[in-house]
Amino acid sequence: MRPWKFFLPLLASSLCFAAQPDRIAGPVNSNQMVALPGNVHRMAKPQFDQGPVEDSLQFGYVTLIIPPSASQQAALDQLLAQQQDRSSPNYHKWLTPAQYAGQFGLSQADVNKITAWLESQGLQIVNVANGRNSISFSGTAGQIQNTFKTQIHRFKISDQMHVANSTPPSVPVALSGIVTGIRGLTNFRPKPMYVRPVHAAKNGPHPSYTTTVDGSPDYFLAPGDVATLYNLNPLYNASTPIDGTGQKLAIIGQTDVYLADIANFRTGFGLNPITGCTTNSSGIITACNATNFQYVVVGADLGTPSTCGDITEADLDIEWSGATARNAQIIYVNSPATFNTDCTEVTNSGGVYEALEYAIDNKVAPVVSVAAPASRAFLRRVVEYLVGPAAIEQFLDIGTGLPSAGNTHEIAQPLKPGCRVVYVDNDPVVLAHVRAQLTPFAEGMTSYIDADAREPDAILSQAGKTLDFAKPVAVMMVDLLNFIDDDDAAASIVTEMMAAVPSGSYLVLMHPASDLDPALLAAERRWNQLAPQRVRLRSREQVAAFLAGLDLVEPGLVTIAQWRPVPGDPVPAQTIPFYAAVASKP
Repeated sequence: MRPWKFFLPLLASSLCFAAQPDRIAGPVNSNQMVALPGNVHRMAKPQFDQGPVEDSLQFGYVTLIIPPSASQQAALDQLLAQQQDRSSPNYHKWLTPAQYAGQFGLSQADVNKITAWLESQGLQIVNVANGRNSISFSGTAGQIQNTFKTQIHRFKISDQMHVANSTPPSVPVALSGIVTGIRGLTNFRPKPMYVRPVHAAKNGPHPSYTTTVDGSPDYFLAPGDVATLYNLNPLYNASTPIDGTGQKLAIIGQTDVYLADIANFRTGFGLNPITGCTTNSSGIITACNATNFQYVVVGADLGTPSTCGDITEADLDIEWSGATARNAQIIYVNSPATFNTDCTEVTNSGGVYEALEYAIDNKVAPVVSVAAPASRAFLRRVVEYLVGPAAIEQFLDIGTGLPSAGNTHEIAQPLKPGCRVVYVDNDPVVLAHVRAQLTPFAEGMTSYIDADAREPDAILSQAGKTLDFAKPVAVMMVDLLNFIDDDDAAASIVTEMMAAVPSGSYLVLMHPASDLDPALLAAERRWNQLAPQRVRLRSREQVAAFLAGLDLVEPGLVTIAQWRPVPGDPVPAQTIPFYAAVASKP
């Protein structure tokens, strides 16, 4: 699974729009309420419930989600298509947040009605989005429960405590269809995707790019290696270099960072140094606006890094984005989060969602990178569905890729401890990481196979040592078939694998689309000109052919963000051009 970037249309536009009509027809009061379906976290289940939280528990940043009306959404979809159509007069005419508000947000009068109602309940307004598509507030658990007629409980999952509403929240009838969700009632938060083994020596200095830890070799890449692997040198050396010059890239984070970490990386690899930053006595960046790095803090700056794994993720994102786009300005947008001792509960109003919302709402940069990708959210939703309603206890994950937080077994086994998971890949680097970093939960079983997806017999033979093929199996092909260029060969892999599993088994597909974003087709052509491993995008019709003879699970073949979304998932600014489907074997 690969992180995807959210490209934000924020450049100045000559588009003009009329003011939006009011959508709230009557007074906003609490006399008549309507429940918001789909707003209870998927892990807030009775078997994990530890009882209600104290009324005094503080919630620092809760957000009402306000999508466009049906007519606004239709107009927005049309505009997004025109912005990518070279023949359209609106091609690449991006909107500012204020312009978005004028066409697709609430009217100011409607915003005033909602904020007045929230304040009448004793809640404090924290922020109204410039796009007028969300309103954030703070308050205690008691105030929030009383306002939204819900219950907030603690839940214990895999020995970790979490907080979430246990019943659907409600809003006044006047807001029905206008407010569709509430974010921030739970502390189930994104986790860093970076994973490393727990070795004390790993956190110390290394003498070279190749070293040994606990008897196992570790190999490190330098920026020049990445430039060679991805054939970036012709771009760097062109008469007009393509190296990030004049561009801005925002990195989203929730931890303070040390200047020395970033500066040493850049100077050690011969990149332009960062100058003009200020730090506190511990070396933490407190302010910076250099040509190649800017620091933006959202909320109160804590002056100390997170101890829950976020600093490594932030360092990697900042360092390697700057190493690839060497002359771009990397803008680190940080909404510092504090956690409880178990690293399960954010105890202040910080977090990546708040930083992401700020970056979008204040047009910080035209490109934003956040390590909470929609592909991982899709994987989590799929595995939870398979373990839950589908009652699947066996998983065959083919083409697993480099491990990161939120792998198949990490999702499945806490929900059903006896689940068995087999990972398959033919990249020795991937398998070395998998074996070192992925360990099964108690009672579960996890194994790793070195095999090629084009050799189903070899996979099935080895997987049979862990899985019982007399019982249903979920066959996971997430971001796999796009590396099989020939349609017949790709279809043969699916056919052979599904023939080997019994009735009641499932196939999970995720595949990049050729018919959703013209820019992705250009990227495919360029990649295949330069890279030794070809990739193949496919249309919806071509992806659907892989599912022939299987029964599609609702909502069918859709984009990954459309497959059973739940509150709290990252919401992309544009359609992510990947198709996804889950189908059962009859």
